[in-house]
Amino acid sequence: FLAYHGEDDREVQQILASLYRKICPGLDYQAPHCTTPTKPEPGARIKVGFVSTFLRNHTIGRLYRGLIANLDRDKFHVSVFVPPQATDPVFKAITESADEAVALPENIQAAQQTIAQRQLDAVVFPDIGMVLQTYFLAFARLAPVQCVCWGHPDTTGVNTIDYFVSSELLEPEGAEEHYSEKLHKLSTLPTYYYKPEEPKKPKTRSDFGFDAKANLYLCPQTLFKFHPDFYPMLADILKKDKKGVLVMVDGQFKNWGVQVKASLQAHGKGLARRIHFVPPQQHEDFLSLILLADVMLDTPHFSGGNTNYEAFAFGTPVVTLPGTFMRGRVTQALYSKMGVADCIAETPEDYVRIAVELGTSKKIRAAVKKKILGASDAIYEDIEAVREWERFL
Repeated sequence: FLAYHGEDDREVQQILASLYRKICPGLDYQAPHCTTPTKPEPGARIKVGFVSTFLRNHTIGRLYRGLIANLDRDKFHVSVFVPPQATDPVFKAITESADEAVALPENIQAAQQTIAQRQLDAVVFPDIGMVLQTYFLAFARLAPVQCVCWGHPDTTGVNTIDYFVSSELLEPEGAEEHYSEKLHKLSTLPTYYYKPEEPKKPKTRSDFGFDAKANLYLCPQTLFKFHPDFYPMLADILKKDKKGVLVMVDGQFKNWGVQVKASLQAHGKGLARRIHFVPPQQHEDFLSLILLADVMLDTPHFSGGNTNYEAFAFGTPVVTLPGTFMRGRVTQALYSKMGVADCIAETPEDYVRIAVELGTSKKIRAAVKKKILGASDAIYEDIEAVREWERFL
């Protein structure tokens, strides 16, 4: 959970990676074609492999599906290395669009060999840092060029990852210092994201047990994104809006929600009573939740990504306070791409003001929603992102 502290963790990540190399020599595997490189045949396609256990109905699958499908097959041969047990529609779309889909063994050494056999020119790790297998696979040299992107938006500290692919829209000045990898910035956002469609049978407020007259402030982020800096802001929103209800999604462990309630209660008596937790939802029902929200609240220091793409398709406003590091600036980048600045706060106090104005004023909310809906096409199905990835590779 280092990435969620809002601090520069590059040095700590590098120390950790160095420790693992020393105590696990098997991580230092090198694919034979990387130790004795050969000259490619004239006109040969560049062999690119995408490695992730989340290339399925998951944030990662939705962020990378379009890129995998649209890379120019005259120039690139695309392999995807995927979890053997997945069967959902996103997984099916990804595996059918690739030139080759390979089930990735759980054993690290077997997975190294499986990838090495393809003699790839480049490996793209959509995410490093969320699961052990992908993290430890990154320690091997499996292709001459290895890169990571914003699936887990933090530096890896692993010296066999050559590049971190990001965007000029995402990174603050001096961001190169935040990465152990060489930072490569696209001019646009690094995804080709298919625009979400509204659920065919959307749920109502009563289906979720919400009061019809309440102002719903939805924060659907995973609970380990909740930084101590966030609780005073949430408390102030509820204090200023007596009809306000804070809606969140239950975490993997029940104790996470207990901690969140206790932390909020510490900032004001009775505030915890205006928290409404909903259980994890199927994707269609999660989209209904976004549709019902009056306002979505972005977590500071580590902002939302996929949830924002879903919110903006429906015009739901997301209030954000950009952070110091890329992982806290994703929402701002999406707004910048759309040319909408109404919900970007400069201070915690400004964040509270914007949230309460949107939550309590139908007129202000409708105006902002109209702006978002009028501009949101800019962030979906952006073929220039694919072309920039191609030039990079």
